[in-house]
This record gives sequence, C-alpha cells and structure tokens, in this order.
Amino acid sequence: MRTRFERERRAVPHDRSLYATAPIPLLVISALAYGALGKLVDGNLQLTDNMGRNVVQSNGNIGSYVSILLLFVAVAIATVGLFAGDRSRTSNGGTNFWLITMLGWWVICVVIYQAESPGIIGLLSPVMAFVLMVGVVSYPPNDRSLLAVNIIRDVGAAGAILISSWAPNIGSLPCRVDKCGLFGSMWTGFAYHENSAAAGFILLLPLSLLYRARWRQGVAVALVIVLTLGSGSRTSIVGVAAVVAFMVLAPRWERRGAVPLYARAFPLLAFLISGLIYLGLISVELTGRDIVYKGIRDATTGYAAFFGPGGLVVERATGGYVTGEHGQFPHVLANSGWVGVALFFFAMLSFLAQRRHDMRSVVATGLLLVAATRFVSEPGWTLSARSIEFASMVLVVSLLGRGEQSRHATGLSVREDSPNDAT
Repeated sequence: MRTRFERERRAVPHDRSLYATAPIPLLVISALAYGALGKLVDGNLQLTDNMGRNVVQSNGNIGSYVSILLLFVAVAIATVGLFAGDRSRTSNGGTNFWLITMLGWWVICVVIYQAESPGIIGLLSPVMAFVLMVGVVSYPPNDRSLLAVNIIRDVGAAGAILISSWAPNIGSLPCRVDKCGLFGSMWTGFAYHENSAAAGFILLLPLSLLYRARWRQGVAVALVIVLTLGSGSRTSIVGVAAVVAFMVLAPRWERRGAVPLYARAFPLLAFLISGLIYLGLISVELTGRDIVYKGIRDATTGYAAFFGPGGLVVERATGGYVTGEHGQFPHVLANSGWVGVALFFFAMLSFLAQRRHDMRSVVATGLLLVAATRFVSEPGWTLSARSIEFASMVLVVSLLGRGEQSRHATGLSVREDSPNDAT
C-alpha cells in the first residue's frame, strides 16, 4: 500500500522550475560556506585571549564573501519566484502568517531603530531574509530542492567529521574538565565551538524522512550521531535523541493524518519556559545567564521595548565574553522587541491549533520540534539570514505551504483514504 506522502507526490504537479528548486539549497550552502571556507581556505582559527575568552582569529574573508554571494543569488531567484508563483496554491495563514509578519517587523526594527552602524550587509540581511521567506511561500520547494538539502547536509556532516578527525588543529578543541568528546577531544567541525559542531546538521535531520530509501535515512542519522559524540555536546545529544524519537513516531502520525497535542504544544511550551527563565520566574543553574539577561533587560527600555535593543546587546553587556542570548525568548526580544515576542508567540500558538497534517507538515513538525529542544538554553531559530537556524525556519514555512498545496491538489482531507488508492 502506498503511503499518503507517495500519493500526494503523484497528485501534485512536478514543478521543475528554478524558483522551486534553488533558493533553499543555496541558503543552506550559504550558511555552511562561511565556516567551511573560513577554516579550509581563509585559515581562521579559534584562540583564547588573555582574559580567557574564545575569539576567532580571521585570516581572510573568502568564506564570508562566498556566503554573501550565495545568499544574494538565493534571494534574487526567490524574488523572481515571488512574482511568478501561484499564490492560490499555497498557505499564507496561521504559523506562516505570524512568522512572516515577525520577519517584516524585524526589518523595521533594524532599518529604522537599531542604527548601530551595521554596514550595508547588516542592513540588507533582514530585508533579504524577509524577501526569501515570502518567496518560498509563494513558490514552495519541489522534491529536488528538498533532496538537495538532504544531500548537502550529509556531505557537510561527513566533511565536518573528516576535518575534526584528520585536522584536529583546526577542527577540534582540547577536552575540558567537565566535557570531552568520545574520541579524545571536542570536535568542532566547520564551527568554532563544540556545541555548534553538529547543531546545524541536527536541525536539518528530520528532513531525511523524505528519503525514499531507508538506508539513506540510516546513513544520515549515523553521520550526525558520530559528529555529535565526537563533539561531546550535551545539547546536541538531546537534539539527536529528539530526531530519533520523531523518526520513529512520524509514520504513525502520517497514517493518522494528525500530530498529537503534546508534539504540537512542545514548541510553545519551550518558548514560554525560556521566557519564564529570562524573567527570573524559574530559577536554573546555567552558566553566564544572569549577566546576559540583565544586560538585555537594562537595554530593553523606552523605544527599545518595542523595537529591541539589537543583536549586539549581549556582546556589549558582557564585554565580548558572550555573544548569544541563551534562549529563544531573549533572542527574539533583543532583536525585535516585545512586538516580535508577541508575533513569535502567536506563531507557536497557531502551530498548536493546527489539526490536519500531511507528510510534509509532519516533517515540518519534526524540524520545529528539534529547534524547540534548544529554545530553553539557546536560540533554536535565529534572526540571521546566513544561518542554519534561519534555514530551518524557512523550511518549516515552505513545507507548511507545500502541504497546503498537496491538500488542494488531492481534493481529499488528510484524514481520508480513498479505497481506490489502496494497492
């Protein structure tokens, strides 16, 4: 008997256009290119300064230039697709609407209020992110595009393993007293911190469920598990466990045509817990959080309460010792103010309210669930155009839109199975 996803694949016209194929793979390559080329071509290194801070010694800009160029190409193609797309076949409501609105608000925050001399790229970054997101909703990715992302992820994970094991001087860090990877060091791959070595690949791993061959799914999971164990990152271990659990449960959700309430509620719950920790209503023993949260609270006053103090607030508050907001809630607040927090909340609430699911929206659920495992301690989705975290958000929006297209094309409720479809 064919699965519902296979029936929908046959029902939806196969779109081979460049608009449906290229933008998302180019976005993923752009996100990976900075770190990969920065280490392999530019020779960038992570060093420890006199104050014990981890800093990146930049020896070139080729990785950055290539990353920006690929992003420009992706946005250009998505922009053309925005005008060429058939909007009647995509979903623009619910989760998609709130996330796109949040990105639009982020553009306003950066361009109008957060004037920290970010340069032309810093000003264009949110604009490009917004245009790209709207473009993929207007022209959802085809099967070739999703397959390309799977291949890019697997090749990238394999490359990260190779550089970590064969070139430890640039692909790994010495073990610490409280942490060490399985292979005697902390693998960093193409990143500059062990927690980031496998994080991006884990975010994209639920997409491997769209592989038709089970052995390819197994290879994808195995590569990420090896990289995670080599890094010794506890956050990544939790993420991998979440992916494996999802891949076991997803076929059952697809057959039922619905994702259970606990899975739909988890992203909203994780976001709220992140907010409660930030506000001090939940006490946790997490290193360096107090100074980060205090810096954001002190800066989020006046107009900054609406527009956000900007992405550099944590770096300023900690003297450069910490650069991340340590949570999804403070990340959204710092970059887009309380308005952005409200929009993100409504996006997660709309996802909770979604009741009907086809296979693509089930995969979108997996992508969001894995991102949400990081919401409490780190931003699972970031407002940064050249990041895997942003690519994960774009994939969720595009898959939800494509799922709507599938339902229109089949003319069937996802809860219904036509007797004629059984083989």
